[in-house]
Amino acid sequence: MANIAVELLNNVVELTMRFTDVALSDPLSALLLTMGALLTGVSMLALGYLALGAVGDAMVGDVTQGPPQQGQ
Repeated sequence: MANIAVELLNNVVELTMRFTDVALSDPLSALLLTMGALLTGVSMLALGYLALGAVGDAMVGDVTQGPPQQGQ
């Protein structure tokens, strides 16, 4: 199990170095990497917000509705 964690950490470090090399190669590459990261981050935040709202709604249920009214 420790071997997998070490390999994962090594891969993350290598991936970071490769992204840095690509971003520093020219300004357009840096802009494209930044925009891709922003689009991915915003979409993940939006999905997380919606999922959290769905879980909260499923747990809480319908609390805004009061007791039924008689004679209406």
